Amino acid sequence: MKHFIKENYKYLLSMFLFIVLFSIMNFILFGDNCDQIWEFGFAHNILHGMLPYKDFNMVTLPMHSWINAIVLKIFGDKYFVYMLFHNLLLATIPTYTFYKSHNFVKAIVVFLLLIPCCWATYNAMLLFNVFLLLYLENNHKNNDYLIGILLAFSVLIKQSIGVFLLLPSLFLKDKRKIKKRGTGFFIIMLFFLIYLLVTNSFYECINYTVFGLFDFASKNGNGLNGFTILYLLILIGLIYKYIKTKNLDILYLIAFSTVVIPLFDFTHFFLMIVPIIIWLIINDKIKLINNIYLSLFLLLIICGYCTLIYKTYVNDNYVETDKNNIFYLSVIKTPQYDVLNKEINNLIKKNKDTKVYLLLDTAYLFHLDNNRKIDTYSLTLYGNNGYNGTKKLENNFDNMDSGTIFIIDNTKNNQSNQKLREYIKKKSNKIGDISNVFAIYQKK
Repeated sequence: MKHFIKENYKYLLSMFLFIVLFSIMNFILFGDNCDQIWEFGFAHNILHGMLPYKDFNMVTLPMHSWINAIVLKIFGDKYFVYMLFHNLLLATIPTYTFYKSHNFVKAIVVFLLLIPCCWATYNAMLLFNVFLLLYLENNHKNNDYLIGILLAFSVLIKQSIGVFLLLPSLFLKDKRKIKKRGTGFFIIMLFFLIYLLVTNSFYECINYTVFGLFDFASKNGNGLNGFTILYLLILIGLIYKYIKTKNLDILYLIAFSTVVIPLFDFTHFFLMIVPIIIWLIINDKIKLINNIYLSLFLLLIICGYCTLIYKTYVNDNYVETDKNNIFYLSVIKTPQYDVLNKEINNLIKKNKDTKVYLLLDTAYLFHLDNNRKIDTYSLTLYGNNGYNGTKKLENNFDNMDSGTIFIIDNTKNNQSNQKLREYIKKKSNKIGDISNVFAIYQKK
């Protein structure tokens, strides 16, 4: 162990530094991102005995949530534990860059590239998985069973990308390697299938993760735009490069590039292009000056960027100091949130015999913060409730008792289910509001 530390102390220190830097960016500055709270909530639900697709809705396969549930079980059911785990995953990428290139400036540049897409979500885990696959492809020629297992994990993390990550292995000339990878892949997938059958959640899983994507694409796709054209040009360039070089790495980059579909927005476009640039940096296709002054300059940019984000987004946020709270040590709450939370809790207490639903983009935050159980209306984004999900939620509402209360936000998020909100409003009476921010409706 001492020998290992002595040989690799530079990379271990690098890893620690990047965990700290990602913690500043991801845990403190970006801590209020809804996607992170939702996906932490999924892991929390599983940890407390809830079954994905049966007891709560999610649109991805459950590997990301399962792994995080295990992490929470071992280290504590707290939001900051979830965040730190993802910071560790992300930190391996610039550390790997340093390891491969022996150039710390390149590692700093890779860190900077990851900042705009360093959310603690399944995309971070999938990005880690892609670089782990690239490492195994180039450094461990006999680990085909392990690669097969990682490919299965990729599918079970995010099925729409994972299936494309299978393609590079199909281009291998050695059929024995394909067979070994297939064996590792199918063993994991068989266990997953058995799990679905045992928990009687096979149909629900397919409905949310496959059929629901049709609703998601129809409501969230941006069609032909500038990012679509740029993606097609990059895709053509990558395909040409693979035909010319037969480099398997490029097929992985092509497979991961499908992350931009169907949204074709800046966030997913940047997430798509970052691993391509990182691969170019690692393989010395982009020349960088190995200079201490450049390193200091880049670190200065990071500090300035952090300051700007803090002043813009989280200036009013505070650190949760209640050790019993699930968001202990997290920076996602504001004084305004406390006011809203108090009024919501007062409303629920006054209506003990009436069911109260939170039709809010931040419903998971309110539920988790108050240790309340997640329900059908806690996450109602378009495409998140299976095929024809909005209609099913409307029918579910029609079958509710008269007097059921809904607290509804006025979100402008394009993914938020405005159709459902309007449907409930038309069939309910407005009976008040929460600090002029949320409206209170009661079913007629």
